[in-house]
Amino acid sequence: MIFQSFLKLSQHLEDVILTNVTVNKLSPCKRRMNVEISPEVFNNALEEIYRDLEKTAKIPGFRVGKVPRKIIVSRYAKDAVEEAKSKLINDTYRSSITDHNLRPVHVPKIENISFDSNQSLRYTAEFEIEPDVELKSYDGIKIKVDKIKITDAEIDDELQHIRESQATLEIVENSRATIMGDYIIIDYKMIAEDGQTVIEEGSSKMMRLQENATFLKDVIDELVGMSTGETKMVSVVLPSDYAKSEYAGASVDVDIKLIDIKEKKLPEVNDDFAKSVGNFESVEVLKDELRKLLESHKKNIQRKEGKDQIIEYLLDKHSFDLPETVVNAEFQQEFTAELRKMKKAPEDKELDKIKEKIRSESKKKVALSYILAQIATKENIRVDKTDLEQAINYTARSWNVNATKLRDHLTETGGIYTMQEQILQDKVLDLLYDKARVIEK
Repeated sequence: MIFQSFLKLSQHLEDVILTNVTVNKLSPCKRRMNVEISPEVFNNALEEIYRDLEKTAKIPGFRVGKVPRKIIVSRYAKDAVEEAKSKLINDTYRSSITDHNLRPVHVPKIENISFDSNQSLRYTAEFEIEPDVELKSYDGIKIKVDKIKITDAEIDDELQHIRESQATLEIVENSRATIMGDYIIIDYKMIAEDGQTVIEEGSSKMMRLQENATFLKDVIDELVGMSTGETKMVSVVLPSDYAKSEYAGASVDVDIKLIDIKEKKLPEVNDDFAKSVGNFESVEVLKDELRKLLESHKKNIQRKEGKDQIIEYLLDKHSFDLPETVVNAEFQQEFTAELRKMKKAPEDKELDKIKEKIRSESKKKVALSYILAQIATKENIRVDKTDLEQAINYTARSWNVNATKLRDHLTETGGIYTMQEQILQDKVLDLLYDKARVIEK
């Protein structure tokens, strides 16, 4: 293959003398590089290949390392010439982009390869490069955020959430009828119109009487007001999306027996409660901890809102052309992810709007990555091994997976580079937030 060794640097670049290299600007981020390699350079490369073959070629009738040059040439001339071409194209491309300070964003398109009788090798390499970003001032960016306030009502709401999590379900001892909000235990059979076929049944099924219950709404309404031990036959029409499609939209009877009624019992908020949920000495100590947690949560929200404003500022202040290759790759990734989330394929008009929105967001994301990368370089911000390990461990805990396996997976799929870029961007945005003029409103 002509480009089989693209990433391998030649150990002999110092001997390469290029006859001519010119770079044409096709667009702000697109370049075409024209390269002509002299016959002398080509012959040197070809000679090196023949020398290697003389040491390693295995030809019947000759010992390895003792095959005459003329036999080597007659046997391997065509392959040797192609290998020399490939090697020189790879090596000269690499040295040329370095000499001309070009930063390609993808593997180049190599074409127009010509090799004349004088053994002069020519080719063109077409590729897109990273844009030149002229950084604007980013010190003291003005941002407005909501002032952090923790109210007693918010503390009470958090306490209520804890009480809900510690609640128990207890059987209603008196003979009262069911009400909305109760938890009930029922036996039921759903019977088809023929009066015999059981479509669905359940024994000791627990459910909650609420309007948004997954059980049939008409049945839920009929269960309100029932007493323990009572039975009832309810006629309902199954929904059009019923799981057993052959009965979708059919009229059925549901035979129900109420076994038990349970109600939620919330623990009383006292010092014993505080000790049970976190070994806090008293309710006041628990409330103090809740206040700290709420404050920390709101500070994180405040910081995120501030960073979002910084991003808007950076995108507004910087204008430069973007490599379409990078934008298209980002667009395709986001577009594919969006389609996966949809339950059904969108219509053409809706699809066009989705594409337009995602392309706009992709351009912003790519532009931001170049801006933040430039700031990182200027501020000497890097991602070290500790940063990466912390991110991997945090993600592993969040996903409940093994950190080592996650690291291996990210390395194999290339996701490790995406993670590194995200860490770098977060570090830059943290720096910009710390430099910003934060105004609380």
